[in-house]
Amino acid sequence: MLIVIICLSVALVISAITIANLLDNNNTLRTELDSAKREVETSKKPVKKEDIFDIMPGDTGIIKNYGIVNTKPSRDPVEINYKVTYEVTILEVSKDSVKVTATDFSSFDPFARDSSNRPGIMDFMKEKWLDKSKVEIVVDQRKIRDRKLSELGIE
Repeated sequence: MLIVIICLSVALVISAITIANLLDNNNTLRTELDSAKREVETSKKPVKKEDIFDIMPGDTGIIKNYGIVNTKPSRDPVEINYKVTYEVTILEVSKDSVKVTATDFSSFDPFARDSSNRPGIMDFMKEKWLDKSKVEIVVDQRKIRDRKLSELGIE
């Protein structure tokens, strides 16, 4: 009877050690599985809209309702406030800003619609740095094609 109790005790200790090792291996495998799942999710992550429409030099964009204040040089300075929607070409890109040049504009304000003021309004947005959030990229066929080529690794 004593031998049976000793054998059962030894078997119980061996079982406990084996179970502890298996639990440790299980935890290690779960950690590796979670890491692998995160890698798969990041590799299969859907392309964000911002990634598709990254701002690159040469792109065209729109700056909506850009407020301008014009002061007429006279004895009594008069401020004229008006808004213009610019069509711009992107010249340079930094992390948070873009350098743009106006190619065209439109406005509902009488001052901006006056053809004699057009050159000044266009020159105002010549090689000017703006925050990226103010510029909406125009997505044309060329932009879509360039994005697809970059996804394929063809430059």
